[in-house]
Amino acid sequence: MSKQAFDVEVAMRRIAEAVRPFPKAALFALAEEGFHTPFAQLVACIISIRTLDEMTGPVARRLLSARPRQPPWQRSRRRRSTTSSTPSLFTRPRRARFMPSPAG
Repeated sequence: MSKQAFDVEVAMRRIAEAVRPFPKAALFALAEEGFHTPFAQLVACIISIRTLDEMTGPVARRLLSARPRQPPWQRSRRRRSTTSSTPSLFTRPRRARFMPSPAG
């Protein structure tokens, strides 16, 4: 009894044809709709852990559309990091007290 060689390309074509009538997985569909950032995919993934795929897409779309596409730690990074770390910054007045000026 001889074994036939397994043709991966034929198998992949058959699988693609077999799943064509079904909707895409929620995270793939969301990525194609523009929710492709790591943050958006993470949020959708967390939602998908507790919901069916049929609900993941609509819930993630609603949540991600209600907020800007950037995660909060990337929005206005400069202002937020400056205000949250002001006590530890060497602002100009404090710098003058502790560091000699370049002119003299």
